[in-house]
Amino acid sequence: MLDYVLKFSGCLVVLYSFYRVFLENEKNHGFKRFYLLFTLVGAIVLPLITISYSVEVNAIANANTESAVPAIIDNPETMYLEITEDNVSFFEAYYPAMLWIIYVAGFVVFAIRFSKNTWRLNKLILKNEKIWGNHSIKVLLPFSLIPYSYFNYIFVEKEA
Repeated sequence: MLDYVLKFSGCLVVLYSFYRVFLENEKNHGFKRFYLLFTLVGAIVLPLITISYSVEVNAIANANTESAVPAIIDNPETMYLEITEDNVSFFEAYYPAMLWIIYVAGFVVFAIRFSKNTWRLNKLILKNEKIWGNHSIKVLLPFSLIPYSYFNYIFVEKEA
């Protein structure tokens, strides 16, 4: 599961970086939406694809008869290393815990940021004059800004 999450995150980073570098300034918004939606689908599907290959062992053994390769291949017990507590490094032992700490820290930071921004918007809604329309409520703000929306609220400059 951890491998899938890492591959998924890597795919998202690569595909989104491509979007930011090459597609962000494009005018064709329909294509950009299509790309971003299929980026998500691609990031989900690509880690599930496994590419495998095989190597013919006899070719390696015949080409190099005096090396240690035939001895390793003839004795399969030496091909595997038993991992005991002595062989595990500090990083390997605490790698999952460190990933969870980073994940939780990121979640907490963005949850606090989201809560703060939502609280600020609700404060603007309660504090300023509102005009009710058919499908939206316009919040008139006393300072200059670019209009934006939050659910059915549209924040605009009062003078505009």
